[in-house]
Amino acid sequence: MSKARNIGLKRARGEWVAFMDADDWVEEDFYESYFKVVSSSVSCDIIFSGYIRELPLGDYRTLSLVPGYVEKKDLSKTIEYLNKTEALGWAWNKLFKRSIIEQQGIRFDPTVQLREDELFTLMYCRHVHSIQIISDSLYHYMMNDNSLVHRKRNYIDYQRTSDLLYKEYSRYFDNEEFRKYYQQGYASGIFYALTTMYTGETKATKKQRLSFICKFLNFRSQLDIKSDIRYKANKWKNLLFKTVMSCGDVNAIDFILKFIVNRL
Repeated sequence: MSKARNIGLKRARGEWVAFMDADDWVEEDFYESYFKVVSSSVSCDIIFSGYIRELPLGDYRTLSLVPGYVEKKDLSKTIEYLNKTEALGWAWNKLFKRSIIEQQGIRFDPTVQLREDELFTLMYCRHVHSIQIISDSLYHYMMNDNSLVHRKRNYIDYQRTSDLLYKEYSRYFDNEEFRKYYQQGYASGIFYALTTMYTGETKATKKQRLSFICKFLNFRSQLDIKSDIRYKANKWKNLLFKTVMSCGDVNAIDFILKFIVNRL
């Protein structure tokens, strides 16, 4: 989560806002890398940077973005790039304009406990006309085994967040390649949530189970190539996946899934 602290930054081109996690740290010239853009003649509404992911055992992974200036007409391709490089789903590797946040009433959703940074950033990006990407990776994100990312979750609630994100990402589906890529991942996410209901990881009523089966089948019918949906897990979960992919009857699927799980 990135709501622990926010730092207001005022420079030549107005007021900017940065977010930082309480457990993380930044190198001395972190903000200076942003100021170089803010103080230049380049006008943009948001700045993205790379970051370093610090792992619990001392290992690390550096994400360096390809630098560039992006206008609104090229936004869809850029959103695809930032999503696939895992640079979009955080608030702390960006600089936001306070004026856009306030004028548009953009806020973190208190009911969303996971991927709330990603949702906030996408809501903000509705209103941008240009993006600046810098390659500097000076923010150190500390991976914590006790963070929300690693905690057991209710996938019914998690799917609600996925639905909100899908709505935001669909604004960029004029990019056909990205549309197919995201829809396939979204369908796999629905199915994963469904499997947790039959294994007991997520407590669900029969009504909720049937509702999720309908949700998956309805979305599956919208995909161009259904066989492109991928689900990688252990052997029995792949069996559940194949069952759902090869059947169109909601009650039959419910019966088969319960039958398989009870014999595993």
